[in-house]
Amino acid sequence: MDADYIKPAATAKLVRAALKKKFPGIKFSVRIAGGSLNVSWVDGPLASLVDEVVQSYSSTRFDCSIDMEYRVDNWLLPDGSAIVAEDRGTLGQKGCCQPAHNPQPEGAKLVRFFYGYSFCRREFSGALMRRVHDRLTAKGFPGADLEIDEVAATYKQRFLANPSRDLESEFFQALHRTHCAAR
Repeated sequence: MDADYIKPAATAKLVRAALKKKFPGIKFSVRIAGGSLNVSWVDGPLASLVDEVVQSYSSTRFDCSIDMEYRVDNWLLPDGSAIVAEDRGTLGQKGCCQPAHNPQPEGAKLVRFFYGYSFCRREFSGALMRRVHDRLTAKGFPGADLEIDEVAATYKQRFLANPSRDLESEFFQALHRTHCAAR
């Protein structure tokens, strides 16, 4: 069975709908640029959760253990969601990606999404930065060493009270681990 190609603009529309369904109330920007699908949002869900949704609409995989890109076919279901149909993996080329095969669900059609890679970028509001800063400070983190500008949604490190701690790195990791519900 030959796969139908789904053009980038149609793929972006499907991804937008899937994200809206999975994360109601969160505003996502979904754009195609240079053959890649770029998704961005402010606060909201963790990047790993968004990436999981976005990857189901990708027909390109990459095995970094052998520096190899390869294609997969997908099933496009009647509700607009997508799952892998056939992923040959890279074990035969001495890679580490496992093969996968899913039988055709009722009403699904075989497709190949026509874009290269996806990039998910979560941005942070000043309010979230303040909330994370205050939470870390309450736990004994030297939060006074960070200055939060809520309007510009930026932070800067004033000084290090304890040079053995990487304050900026800890703050940044805490931001990325904080899941926010829609407002």
